Amino acid sequence: MAVFSASFAARFALGDLLASTSSLTFLPAVVASTLLCGWRLGALVLALSALATWYFFLPPYLSFALHGAETVVSLLGFLVIGGLEVLLVAALVEVIHRLEIARRTQEALFQELQHRLGNTMQFVASTLRLARRDVADPSAAEVLEQAAARIAVMARLHRRLQDP
Repeated sequence: MAVFSASFAARFALGDLLASTSSLTFLPAVVASTLLCGWRLGALVLALSALATWYFFLPPYLSFALHGAETVVSLLGFLVIGGLEVLLVAALVEVIHRLEIARRTQEALFQELQHRLGNTMQFVASTLRLARRDVADPSAAEVLEQAAARIAVMARLHRRLQDP
C-alpha cells in the first residue's frame, strides 16, 4: 500500500507534466508490489491505481463518469498493461522459486554423489587389501598394498576437499 501511496503522491506532484499519460506513475507500483508481495497485492494495487486514475486524472475529473471513448480506451489499456505486468512478474517470481529449488536439489545430489565416490574408493582399497592376503608372491602382494594405499590416500583427500 505504501508503494501505491507513493505513486499516487508522485502523480499528483507531477500534475500537468503527465497529463497525456495519466497512469504512468502507477505501473512501477504495480510491478514493485507484485514482486515484493505477490500477485494478489499486485492486482489490488492495479485496481486501486485504475480507480485513482479514473477518478482523479481522466475527464470528467473527480467523477467516475465515462466521458468518451478516449477515457474508456485509456482505462482499459492501463488495466491490460497492468494485468500483463502482474502476470509476468508473478510468473518470473515462480520461475525464480523453482530455479532455487532445483539448485538446492542439484547441490544435494552432488554432495550425495561425492559421498558415494569416497565410499567407493574406500571399498576398492579394502578389497585390494583383502586380495593381498590371498596372494603368495611377495612382489605381487606389495603391488596390491601400494595400490590400496594410493586409493586410500585419494579417498581421504577427496573427503577433505569435499568437507566444508
